[in-house]
Amino acid sequence: MRRVGVFHAISVVLAAMLCVCLPACGKGQPAQENPVKQSDLVNMPAESEELVGRDCQEVMDLLTQAGFTNVVAKPHEDLMVGLLHNDGEVEKITVNGTTEFTTETSYPHDQEIVITYHTYQVDIDQPGQ
Repeated sequence: MRRVGVFHAISVVLAAMLCVCLPACGKGQPAQENPVKQSDLVNMPAESEELVGRDCQEVMDLLTQAGFTNVVAKPHEDLMVGLLHNDGEVEKITVNGTTEFTTETSYPHDQEIVITYHTYQVDIDQPGQ
């Protein structure tokens, strides 16, 4: 009978420690389903160097899937032949005035993100346009 009493005492002490420790470290809280609702900040899904050179639409999709809601594509009509760069290739991404960021960098979900991409020059003098 004495062993049962010791077992119960140890169980009560362990249960009390769990009740005190879990809420203090946040493990007693339910998981948040949408991080944007919990916080207005969203981490960048990749580093800036990883996104430059990729397809513009692919980068736009990646950013919107991460939770950003104000992603804008801006054409840089610098291609004539398309030997150095591909049509739609990302030249730079500007966020809050900077073009460098990491996956540790956070911005408000509605922060404007401008993706500048290479594309062909539009010839306005062509007949029929």
